[in-house]
Amino acid sequence: MASSNTCKADLVLLGADVITMSPVRPAAQAVAIRRNVVLRVGRDGEMHDLIGPGTEVIQCHGKCLLPGFHDAHIHLLACASQILAVDCRPSAVSSIADIQHAIQSRAELLSAGSWIRANGYDQFYLDEKRHPTRWDLDVAAPHHPVKLQHRSQHACVLNSLALRIAGIDRSFSPPPGARIELDPSTGEPTGLLYEMGHYLSENIIPSIEDADLRGGLEVVFNDLVAHGITSVQDATDRNGLREWLLLRDFTARETKRPRVTMMVGQRHLAEVAESGLGHGDGGNWLRLGAVKIMLTESADGFTPDQDSLFSLVWEAHRRGYPVAIHAIEESAVCLAIEAIANALERWPRGEHHHRLEHASVVPPALLERMSELGISIVTQPAFIYHSGERYLSDVDDHLHGWLYALRSMLASGIAVAAGSDAPVVPANPLSGIYAAVTRRSRQGQVLGAGEGISVVEALRLHTLAPAEVLGIDTQLGSIQPGRLADLVLLTDNPISTPVHKLGEVRVEMTIVDGRVVFCGS
Repeated sequence: MASSNTCKADLVLLGADVITMSPVRPAAQAVAIRRNVVLRVGRDGEMHDLIGPGTEVIQCHGKCLLPGFHDAHIHLLACASQILAVDCRPSAVSSIADIQHAIQSRAELLSAGSWIRANGYDQFYLDEKRHPTRWDLDVAAPHHPVKLQHRSQHACVLNSLALRIAGIDRSFSPPPGARIELDPSTGEPTGLLYEMGHYLSENIIPSIEDADLRGGLEVVFNDLVAHGITSVQDATDRNGLREWLLLRDFTARETKRPRVTMMVGQRHLAEVAESGLGHGDGGNWLRLGAVKIMLTESADGFTPDQDSLFSLVWEAHRRGYPVAIHAIEESAVCLAIEAIANALERWPRGEHHHRLEHASVVPPALLERMSELGISIVTQPAFIYHSGERYLSDVDDHLHGWLYALRSMLASGIAVAAGSDAPVVPANPLSGIYAAVTRRSRQGQVLGAGEGISVVEALRLHTLAPAEVLGIDTQLGSIQPGRLADLVLLTDNPISTPVHKLGEVRVEMTIVDGRVVFCGS
């Protein structure tokens, strides 16, 4: 005889204001979960037959239940490293003197010669409105090599001891695509380096111990689920087999965790492929994603150059991988599009899932071309909130309307998803939703008001759209029977909340795989 609990739910949420992100049933009042999937969606009265002696019942008291947030562009190990580093983000320092004090405090705890890592400064938000120099850092820690990472992750400052260890002087030739700032009066390096991260991490600065990284990851994962994030896509171009194994082992042990899709850096594609891993391999907790390619532009041209980029994209495409190309400005976006077009012309493939990361400036002609080719965009509306003042100050006025042009992107028919790019800015989807709708910075300034989108569209960018970009929207991203039970409960319904109060909405509870992993109350 079958047990009375055979068809009962393990968890039932009642009295909720449910936004399902499904056209089949856009709204509901209750959700039942069995094991790790949604069993039923409906009204409270439709759940009675699913409630048994072993069913946990949660009364939501009219609060808003959504599919879990999905951060489509994040850097997990960089977030973990930031936890371990000296905090120099705009929220922690406002001047070079503050940076010096923070680094000096860390130096007092370490033996001479130990590396000091500091992270997150942004010269625009410093009183001095300039980058620190090697000599500024020397004052704070003359006997410790120091690396101070810029908030963008694309620049850093070394002190004199670190420069000496790295062998960087006026005669040093930087790797392709990198640049070293020289003092115009002396010809000596000022300590400010651009696009030197790979070189320093692989040749000069000791790696952070895996045990320390795991400790940092634990903090990061707890923070992610506290912000309602149930899935992430790690877009780090340094990812290879080592990072896959580290994340695999960590996610297998950790209980408070989001699902992770890990991109592989193009330099590590052969290594990963030779290990037997292919695109989409893994499981519900860790899966292999796209091939990440960095496309940057300097006075010397593009890195990689056009021929090399076309070759890299083709290599990933022929192996069955989508590419995720870092492309920010219009010229880089244009070249990235044509590299993908070349691969598709050589081997046409439907549902290829190729995408551009950031695509900060994309005029209408390029949006049309991307739509024709089926290229997706993963962009960062939260940048408007966290860096809007800097954009208004530093970016040409005629480009303001095309910065993170969400309305135009969606109107073109392109698949668009949102990511934080943490640790560049905090991984808080509610900030991204607020900025996507209001186009307001943290200080209230408006950037490109005509590109604001509806709350429903902004929610979709942070829930269903990231799953669609990956091609796994039949598994997650909406609340429907059979979908993975990843949910977030908010204090208020963002759709009915006055726009000016969107910033006050908070995460009340997070459910991943049918289990409550965060409860704010």
